[in-house]
Amino acid sequence: MQPINELEFLICDIGNWWRRIYSCNSQDLGLGPTERRSLYAIHQNPGLTQVQLAEFLDIEPQGLTRILDHFVASNWLRKEIAPHDRRARCLYLTPNATPIIEKIRAIGDKFRPQSLTGIDDDELTAFIMTIRKMKDNLASIKFKK
Repeated sequence: MQPINELEFLICDIGNWWRRIYSCNSQDLGLGPTERRSLYAIHQNPGLTQVQLAEFLDIEPQGLTRILDHFVASNWLRKEIAPHDRRARCLYLTPNATPIIEKIRAIGDKFRPQSLTGIDDDELTAFIMTIRKMKDNLASIKFKK
């Protein structure tokens, strides 16, 4: 396979490996992959709406309702009326979610060094800059619905 044709598959494979790592090492949290990604996305982007979170996760907004209700019941999440649209709710983690976020982050911290073995700082910096550009380029594509 030519390197350029292999690119998308390698990126997907890396994502699959990380999902496996998180799934195998976070069972004590009692959270599934979508729940973990939801919590971390809200942590990284406080104030995003349920619709924005659903778009980020590539799922239907209704599919998040049960997850977000569980977060509220666990006192990990609070919802506030969005200033730009009173029908929308902005999502914010509460301090009670901090230990969960720390455990999620610790999994990455534990396995990231092994994933970066043999990659120097310049290579890593160039790679991160490249995939950020790719992400921006892909995000600009208009899809038909």
